[in-house]
Amino acid sequence: AQLIGVIGRNSPLKAQAVSALTRCDWPLAISFLSALTPPDMVFVPAGELLMGSDEAPDEQPLHRVWLPSFYLDRAPVTNAQFAAFWEEVSYEEPSAAWEEFEDARQYIRLTDMRRAPLYWFDKDWNHPQRPVVGVCWPEAVVFARWAGKRLPSEVEWEKAARGIDGRRYPWGNAFDPSLCNTVLAEYPLKSTSSAGSYSPRGDSPYGAQDMSGNIWEWVASLYQPYPYESEDGREDLLAPGARVLRGGAFGSYFEDHYRSAHRHHNIPQFAYINTGFRCAATVPPHMRT
Repeated sequence: AQLIGVIGRNSPLKAQAVSALTRCDWPLAISFLSALTPPDMVFVPAGELLMGSDEAPDEQPLHRVWLPSFYLDRAPVTNAQFAAFWEEVSYEEPSAAWEEFEDARQYIRLTDMRRAPLYWFDKDWNHPQRPVVGVCWPEAVVFARWAGKRLPSEVEWEKAARGIDGRRYPWGNAFDPSLCNTVLAEYPLKSTSSAGSYSPRGDSPYGAQDMSGNIWEWVASLYQPYPYESEDGREDLLAPGARVLRGGAFGSYFEDHYRSAHRHHNIPQFAYINTGFRCAATVPPHMRT
């Protein structure tokens, strides 16, 4: 209550007070921060996560990680949302947006020979309300920074997907192909689906959509062994190495890929028809207006 009072008085200590609130799991703090959730995002409160599983070697050991509060995009970034970035930020010349990732921009332009996401001009994949696909990891990082957000860490993504009770899927412990975009469905789409197509039944405990199926999602973290340690260098955006992908995709024939604890990875330059991302935001958010 004292921290909220500091914020309400617009004190010089307001930023520190908000930061302190994100580390509180008290109901009053959670209620206050939840009310500040930006549009099209969900609030994930501070607290402990049971991370990993005993189902795959790279998900072991099952361990507990404590996280402060954060915000996460309700759905993956769509073509319509990415279009504003693409119209403003050129792939063809250096700019402030590509700061620290100029080598990646040159790779995209000169090696991949493209000036937009890989399937940007393909009518089968560029529907405005469907997730943007064909983006490599640096593109996702640069878009997120441009939007005033960031990519979620691997642990943030997993908590937002499965909650705190260790469930296997966003909706519970049993796989249900009617709750996500999967080739295992009775009548599979075999393509991306519009954001929220399986909501609310397929949503995570915090209301995040499409966290199982539809597309693989880049996260910030390097692919490194568990237990997860945020301070061991895996969250260094400039470090070399493979980055983690989460969530499964519309064409995944393995039910295992749709589990919330499943870890996939690839080189940062990888871009494909089933790969996109969503953004996170630190509290307090400083969104692009």
